[in-house]
Amino acid sequence: MSDGNAKGWSSLCQGVSAILIVWILVLPWIGSRQWVRSRIEYLDRHGIDPAALYYTDLEAMERIESDVAAISQQHPDAFWSMRTNIESARGVVP
Repeated sequence: MSDGNAKGWSSLCQGVSAILIVWILVLPWIGSRQWVRSRIEYLDRHGIDPAALYYTDLEAMERIESDVAAISQQHPDAFWSMRTNIESARGVVP
């Protein structure tokens, strides 16, 4: 094996070792701290999935979306919309 190739493998092994140390030792230790446990319990109590990619992945969003839709129907100008923003920029009063 050439000297450059050995350095490459050595760097790879060091990098993988560092990742494994963090994954196996550091992250579980952090997860066992009280401030992290209390945050996890808070999220669980409120039904919040911290792994959700988008807010729409949360179960609570169905209720929130229906509430927003109801408010929008009762009060059409309650929320910002692209149409009203464009009209305002042009000086058109809706």
